[in-house]
Amino acid sequence: MKNSVKFKSVVLCFLTALLIVSCDFSASAKARLNHKSKTIYTGKSFTLKLNGGKAKSFKSSKKSVATVSSKGIVKGRKAGKAVITVKAKNGKKYKCRVTVKSKGLSKMYVTVKGKKFTARLYNNNSAKKLKKLLPMTLNMSELNGNEKYYYFDKSLPANEKAVSKIKCGDIMLYGDDCLVLFYKTFKTSYSYTKLGYIENPSSLAKTVGNSKVRVKFTLK
Repeated sequence: MKNSVKFKSVVLCFLTALLIVSCDFSASAKARLNHKSKTIYTGKSFTLKLNGGKAKSFKSSKKSVATVSSKGIVKGRKAGKAVITVKAKNGKKYKCRVTVKSKGLSKMYVTVKGKKFTARLYNNNSAKKLKKLLPMTLNMSELNGNEKYYYFDKSLPANEKAVSKIKCGDIMLYGDDCLVLFYKTFKTSYSYTKLGYIENPSSLAKTVGNSKVRVKFTLK
């Protein structure tokens, strides 16, 4: 009798464990992202969720284009494409392809030594004032092996904020009269007013070189 009860208890435990594993497998098999692909505009965001499963981490393939928080909030930074990878607690990975587009951002061209780069101007008073000064050609000085700068005779509207990290291609205003074109990515404790950015700055550093350079800013 005791052996029979013991046998039944073992069988019950086995079936219970099998049911739990089956449920977990079923849940993970049905797990999917709420977005497999998504198009957003710069400055906008959306939340990425793993339905039917538990997300462990989120990672962006290109943070300069789109960032993602630990809670799955994806934010568009600049025009381009990025892949957000979501890793579930069971180790399985899911991907969402994100396309970021520029909406309402004015286009500007930055020409250095005959090479033309496409840039975007932010929708703020400082960038609008800069746009009114175009076209212009400036002899920009070199500083620190990562930036070119030029001091205007007159002040521009400024709204300085700590940026923590400079990205290659960023165009900013230091103080209220210094235009800065950054050609390398680095961390900083300084504050700037953001004016715009070059969309594809991969060859910018090589083009501007490490000395004073003539830079042309135009709308066409």
